[in-house]
Amino acid sequence: MKKKVHDGKDGFEPSATLEIPPLQSSKINLVYPAPEDELYDPFSQRPQTLQYSDFGAWAHMVKGGMGTGIMAMPMAFKYGGFVLGLIGTPVVGLVAVHCVCLLVATAQHLYVRARVPSMTMPEVAYYSFKCGPSYLRRYAVYARIFVQLVLFLTYFFTIISYSIFIGAALQQLVEQWTGDSVLDGRVYIAILALPLIPLGQVRQMRQLVPCSVLANACIVVGFAITLYYLLDEQPGLSRVSMAPTLIGVPIFFSTAIYSMEGIGTVMPVENTMRNPGRLGGWNGIASRAMAFVVAIFTTIGALGYLKFGEAVLGSITLNLDSDLIPAQVVKALLAAAITLTHPLQFYVVFELVVPIIESRVSTPSLRNWAQIGMRMTLVTLSLLVAIAVPNLELVIALMGAVLFSSLGLLIPAGVHLVSELARWEDDKLEQPGRAVPARRVLTVAKDGLLLLLSLLTTCAGVYSALDNESKSESSSTQ
Repeated sequence: MKKKVHDGKDGFEPSATLEIPPLQSSKINLVYPAPEDELYDPFSQRPQTLQYSDFGAWAHMVKGGMGTGIMAMPMAFKYGGFVLGLIGTPVVGLVAVHCVCLLVATAQHLYVRARVPSMTMPEVAYYSFKCGPSYLRRYAVYARIFVQLVLFLTYFFTIISYSIFIGAALQQLVEQWTGDSVLDGRVYIAILALPLIPLGQVRQMRQLVPCSVLANACIVVGFAITLYYLLDEQPGLSRVSMAPTLIGVPIFFSTAIYSMEGIGTVMPVENTMRNPGRLGGWNGIASRAMAFVVAIFTTIGALGYLKFGEAVLGSITLNLDSDLIPAQVVKALLAAAITLTHPLQFYVVFELVVPIIESRVSTPSLRNWAQIGMRMTLVTLSLLVAIAVPNLELVIALMGAVLFSSLGLLIPAGVHLVSELARWEDDKLEQPGRAVPARRVLTVAKDGLLLLLSLLTTCAGVYSALDNESKSESSSTQ
């Protein structure tokens, strides 16, 4: 085998070119010295006790992609128009699952290159730069910090939107049952502390599988009832706009990205599933989960927009007639599903806090109490923010534009691009003068386009969401 030549200036030692285990099909250069006949299988180095089945992984992936956003899709169709909604929703799903596959492929490549059995998403960013081209290695720490910040904000605001959604659903149900406006909407959000704080104490991903399965069941039943309601006396196309407005297009894409994006749960799932090699790829568990999600989201979005037209609200459940028992059942089921989903999304948030606690608290018993206290604090803080900002539509639009576009597009494409550039540099060192393969050039170009798409979605989405909100406020004051 050929030896890779390094000058040693960047802190990396000369390494042997080793073949990846059967988990992958290409060759890579390990960062650290290793015998040429040694193969590193990262999956065999993981603890076997806390792993779960492919079905558990599929359930987590579906649940990660189906939150409050499923009922926001009719609103997305309103901004994007009926035609763009039908075409754009599967396209967004295709791009989203492709980015998931990029993240998984990059992580599993880096496991062998860096000889690490598992990584979090920030660690994938760190090692992609640390094992990347020599001119990018100095930015590894900054890449990790950036991903940690985006990941924390994304899923912290996700659980905030969950609290807003559940609180609004509970308020409608209580007012329907009592026939009177008993409490302010903010009080219902505050009451959520009773179930959410205990659920936030769940510490193992495996223990959350029943929650994900039950939440998925609630959503499927609620989806079936909603579908029946939407198909009842379905109006024609005269109530909907076929073409989008210029401002509406970015809001459609940012809302669709927010609704279907669940990439923050990918690495926790990959790190704890029994067969992580089956997660990525177009035939993998993630792709099958996304196909299921896209089918449901497109159906709800199209039928909800056809039913209510321009009067559709930020969540389709808010449009359902509260006098009807099926509508009340749907709201109760979705509120239960989102409540059960909350600990899965909170798991991503707290995974970023654990290293801070472990670095500052050395005693095991104190670490346990520190975890309990910090979990309670974060859940309480999310509820306080939800009470202060109860506008679900604006929260969804801004989250999709800024956070989920960065997390779902920018970061997976970025780490994959850096990894490809590292292979490019390796090829030049091993075979000087050899032409770069066309496939690698196309891969780099495609990753670059995804980065550009992320930036455009962020800028246009923020502008459109704020502009639309200002127009809504001005019209309401007139």
